[in-house]
Amino acid sequence: MKKRLLNGLMGLGSCIVDHNFPVSAGPRYGQKTFFLSSPSKAEKTVGGVTLNHLSWASALGVPAGLVGTVGKDSSADMIVDELRKRDIDCSYLYQSLNHHTSESYVFVPQTAGERTVVMFAEPKRGRLIGLPHWLSSVQNCAMVSSEIHQFSLETVLKFFSKARRSNVPTALDFDMPASEVVGGRNKLGNENELIGILEKADVIKASRTAAWDLVGQADTCVKLRSLTGAKLVVITDGPAGSQLFAEGMKRPMTFPAIPPTGRILNTLGAGDAFFGGLLASLYANYNDIPTEEPELRLLAEHASACGAICCMANSTMAPTRKEMWLHAKDKIHEQYYNTLRDLALKVKRRRATATVPDEGGVLTPADEVDERQIESA
Repeated sequence: MKKRLLNGLMGLGSCIVDHNFPVSAGPRYGQKTFFLSSPSKAEKTVGGVTLNHLSWASALGVPAGLVGTVGKDSSADMIVDELRKRDIDCSYLYQSLNHHTSESYVFVPQTAGERTVVMFAEPKRGRLIGLPHWLSSVQNCAMVSSEIHQFSLETVLKFFSKARRSNVPTALDFDMPASEVVGGRNKLGNENELIGILEKADVIKASRTAAWDLVGQADTCVKLRSLTGAKLVVITDGPAGSQLFAEGMKRPMTFPAIPPTGRILNTLGAGDAFFGGLLASLYANYNDIPTEEPELRLLAEHASACGAICCMANSTMAPTRKEMWLHAKDKIHEQYYNTLRDLALKVKRRRATATVPDEGGVLTPADEVDERQIESA
C-alpha cells in the first residue's frame, strides 16, 4: 500500500452503554440465577465493537474518530464523555431525538471469564449512508475501519466503497457469523452486501466462529483470503492464538496468544482490543503489510498484548493514553510491555510527519443533526 501522510483512523460502527449485573451464575435457558447486588445499582460502562478497537488504537497514540448514531439521552452523554477522555473525535457521532442509544445487559458471573450479553441495537442507523459530512471526509483519512456486528451492511458497504475510490486502506472486524448477519434474528442486510464488504476490505480480522461459518473449518485462512482478495486475513481463536495470511505468502502463519500475568476477569472485548493493537501496528508501519515471519510475529504480538491487557480489566474499552502504561505494566510480561512502548513511539513518529489538508484536518467537525436532516439525506 502507498504511504499516506494524512493522519487518522476513522471507524464506523457501534457504541453501547453496558449495564453490568453481578450474578451467581451466567443465565441459561430454563434455569434460574440470582443477582448478587441490587439491579438498580448496576455499574455502567461504555463499549461497542468499533468504539472498543478505536479506543485501543487511540491509547497507543493513533488519532481516531468514530462515526455512529446515538439518542439524546444520558447514555449518549456518557459515551461522548468517555470518547473525549480517550482523545477520540466524536464530531461524527450523530444524535437524534427519535433514536435511542444502544444498550446491553451484561451478566457477570462469580467465576471469571465469559459473560452473558443481551443487547438492544438501534435499528435506524442505516440512515447514516446519505449524510455527506463524514462520507466526504473519508478521503482525508490514513485508514478506515468498520464491523460486521451491528451496523447495517448497506452503510458499511457505502463507507468502504468510498474509501476504495479514495485509495484509503480499509480494515474490517468480521465478528458475527454470516448465517446470522443475512438470515438470523440479527439480520443486517443481504448476502450480496456482505460479500461486497468483504471484497472491499484490505484487512480482515475474523473470529474463528465467523470464519468457519463462511468458508468451513479446513484451510479457513486460505479460503477466506481467496474468497475476499484481502491483503491480510487474521483469524483469532482466543487463548489458542491467531493465524495470519498476507498477500505474497505461500501459507498462513500461526502465533500463540500472549497470556496475561494475572487472573482473567473478562474475555469480553479481547478480540476488539486485539484488532485495535493490530491497526495501531499497521498505522505505525504506514499501512505496509509484512509478509516475513519476524515482522508478522511483531504484528501479532502488538495485537495479542492488547487482548491480554483487556482480559484483566472489567471494561472492554482501553484506558486513556495517560493511564495506558501504568494500567498495562502489571498485566503483561515485561518484554511485551516494552514491545508496546516501542510501538507507541513509532506511532508518535508517524504522527509527527503527518500533513493536514487545508479543509480542516482528518475529521472535519460537523454540527449535530436532527431527525429531519437524517430523513432528508
